[in-house]
Amino acid sequence: ITTLATLGLVGGLSTLAMAQQTAGEVGLNFIRFGSASVNANYDEPDEVFPDLVALGCDTIRQVATADVNWWSTYLGGDYADPASYDFSGPDQAIRNTYGLGMTPTLFQIGGDSAVNAGAPDKSYLYTPDAEILDVTDPVVEAKVRGYVRVMATRYLGEVAYWEVANEVAAYGKYTAKMYADLLVVCADELKQVDPNNQVVVGGIAGTVHQVLLNHTTWLQNVIQAGGAAGIDVYNYHYYDRWDLMLSGVQNLKSMLALEGEGGKPLWATELGSSYLPSNTPPHSPTGSETEQAADVFRRFAVATGNGAEFVAWHTWLSSSEAPNYTWSGFGLRKSTGAPVLSYSSYGLYTSKLAGVQDCVPLSEGVGGIWAYRYDINEGPGLVRRWVAWCDDATGATTFNLSEANAARMLITEVVPNPGGGWTTRLEPPDAIALTTQPVLIEPNCLAPDGYGIGKVTSLGTLPVMGWAGTATLSANDLMLTVSGGVPG
Repeated sequence: ITTLATLGLVGGLSTLAMAQQTAGEVGLNFIRFGSASVNANYDEPDEVFPDLVALGCDTIRQVATADVNWWSTYLGGDYADPASYDFSGPDQAIRNTYGLGMTPTLFQIGGDSAVNAGAPDKSYLYTPDAEILDVTDPVVEAKVRGYVRVMATRYLGEVAYWEVANEVAAYGKYTAKMYADLLVVCADELKQVDPNNQVVVGGIAGTVHQVLLNHTTWLQNVIQAGGAAGIDVYNYHYYDRWDLMLSGVQNLKSMLALEGEGGKPLWATELGSSYLPSNTPPHSPTGSETEQAADVFRRFAVATGNGAEFVAWHTWLSSSEAPNYTWSGFGLRKSTGAPVLSYSSYGLYTSKLAGVQDCVPLSEGVGGIWAYRYDINEGPGLVRRWVAWCDDATGATTFNLSEANAARMLITEVVPNPGGGWTTRLEPPDAIALTTQPVLIEPNCLAPDGYGIGKVTSLGTLPVMGWAGTATLSANDLMLTVSGGVPG
């Protein structure tokens, strides 16, 4: 199996051991186990999780056949009785020994899987007894409360972020008021078990741009129906062209601000594109391995630069290679297990841009340039790095990174070369060559005035333009004690 270790990246990855109940930062969506498998060599935790850790993934979401949704765990009987559930699936995902966190999905992941498990149709959310999931019905409310309490109690201290269903606006007859009521009941039960439990709204769909706009309006209706009282984290998905993504995200954020919800965390739990060209949405006719690898950085940068505290790629292992199947070719690996170019790009992103303290857009389409500044917690201080590219209409240009204050910048093309390695070069910050494929930009050699000569006498333990350590000045001499290494 080709892994990041064989590509020379794993040595640069930070330790990912973490308490599973903490919030993640960079994750992967829709991991397949057991009967959901598309490849028998990649369907057991010990076959999957080591690779996810090596990639730098810290959190998984939507684990097919190993999630807490009641269509795969409920056996029958009293919903409030733990004996009514089969926990073998979620136990192996949530209680993994690799330090991976998990955000479980309550009730159901998708309409098709629910129907396959016995739901009457995809028009509503249902209980396993075929009742519409309307908690104003006392019988249904009791079942919901029993189920949620059982799950929250079993995974107390192991899970603190709980997503309530997924892309709920897609169930055409399930109303915003029904979902608002469901959120409030779930929040009440989860926080009775542990006040630190957080409710993540089911990600609003973004298969194509208009869908995100429509589902944003539906989410606004949920908020206005009282659902905000049951939401701690907002959540969206996006699969359409990367250059349309910004306007969709800005529309969502504007709506949240208008409703007084702009201060809550925002996640992007499904971002992706396919390496298979197709006219079948959410594919693109220009899809390729190169474009998908570039999209990892484009989509993560747009999301993170616009407030997303957690981003997740869809997906790790592709479901198939059929060009016209809706969800084929979205993985970092093919369905055969072979890595595609995005596998390395994802690993590069986590090795250089995880640990974000701040991400600021410097340019979002102005003059065709897209550029983002990342301040990364690394070692004892902060490291500053940048990601930049230009749009298709521009094709190629140069970028003046005036704030860099460095004599030379190390430029890394984020799409790996065919051998899996990285193409790098040194350029002055005032003339960085950009194309449609993003580059990672790091200081390579600091300009003398970057140290503040003649301006200060001590820099203490604060980071100095990409250095991690302690710097002091005596007259015009710089003394640098590096306690965390020199990034880059």
